[in-house]
Amino acid sequence: MSRAVAIEAEGLGKRYELGRRRGASGGSLREALTEGAREALRAFRGTLSPKRDRRGPSAIWALKDVDLTVQRGEVLGIIGHNGAGKSTLLKILSRITTPTAGRARIHGRVGSLLEVGTGFHRELTGRENIYLNGAILGMTRSEIAAKFDEIVDFAGVEEFVDTPIKRYSSGMGLRLGFAVAAHIEPEVLLVDEVLAVGDLEFQRKCLGQMQRVTREGGRTILFVSHNLYAIQSISDRVAWFHQGRLHRLGDPGKVIAAYRRAADDDDGTHREAEDLDSAEVQIDSVLVNGVATRYLHLDHRQDLRLELSFTVRKSVDISLGASLHGPGGVYLSGLSTMLEGRTYQLEPGHHRAGVVFPGLALAAGAFTVNLTIMSGTGNHFYARRVPAITIASEILPTFDGLLEVQHDWIEPRLEASTRPPR
Repeated sequence: MSRAVAIEAEGLGKRYELGRRRGASGGSLREALTEGAREALRAFRGTLSPKRDRRGPSAIWALKDVDLTVQRGEVLGIIGHNGAGKSTLLKILSRITTPTAGRARIHGRVGSLLEVGTGFHRELTGRENIYLNGAILGMTRSEIAAKFDEIVDFAGVEEFVDTPIKRYSSGMGLRLGFAVAAHIEPEVLLVDEVLAVGDLEFQRKCLGQMQRVTREGGRTILFVSHNLYAIQSISDRVAWFHQGRLHRLGDPGKVIAAYRRAADDDDGTHREAEDLDSAEVQIDSVLVNGVATRYLHLDHRQDLRLELSFTVRKSVDISLGASLHGPGGVYLSGLSTMLEGRTYQLEPGHHRAGVVFPGLALAAGAFTVNLTIMSGTGNHFYARRVPAITIASEILPTFDGLLEVQHDWIEPRLEASTRPPR
């Protein structure tokens, strides 16, 4: 395997048997004896049908035929519905479970946080668990000690570090678990839904820490989450799993947009506008910030310039429209030259027009813009295109929601007339 590759999976699969009790598959002696007595009793009562006995337990593939290569220093976001195989993949890579088929190879030390309290001994204190986890990953006591204060500070458990983990709340356990996994310097970090329990401040700290370890340490991260904003903001690529298979892998904006469209189609909600041309107007190309593309990455507060190159086949009176939509088709804003009192009489030929959004202040995530050429009265659509943009930011957001509203704070000041008497 190439030195540049951190993780390589070939034909990876995991099958689980349904309807088979643990005693039948190598559980404890007590379980085997108990299950044997139950089966004998069922047979005696005639409740065990021959048909069921012949069929035996059914099986389900939680993961099947997965081929995946992750480069060293890459952040791979993993998305998909519940039961899609995301957590199973991470458990195989963490060596918590073994694959039924295929193989996975990992270069480097692996740190993982797959659920709250993973790898913690509940009877040990926070301090003891930090040293235990570091030792399991091959760190010396002095290496762990050098990171100890940073871990405790990040987790915010200074007052409870000598308290047994079983006394911790779920949030405290999550914070300490992530702090340990992220600070003991594994070459590969596997994170499963770490943002599902933490509050907003902790989520920002987690994202910032993951960005820092990849940027400064060149570490590889596999990040499973239903928080598509977080996935979009830090991932180099996104893997979409569906029914145990790797359904799509590639650019975060494109994969997440496709995932959202599929989710919307399944539940019958939002439908994205489709491309449109007419006998009067036909769009030839779309330019996004001067590039002929339908997808573009932008930084927070970066200018966005959208242009349509189009052909007019007969004289028309037009107006231009642009509507901005967030994740899931959330309608953010709509603009129209008609509403601003401007229409344009165009003669047959090639034309160019568009719109500029200076300093677009959007949150990290995937957005679309419906660019429309309408009639001068706005009641008829001649042509439309729907470019997709991805907003990414190296800095943590200083606002909540999808759109940052321009504002100035009025700082508090003491009114002289209200000063209390001495």
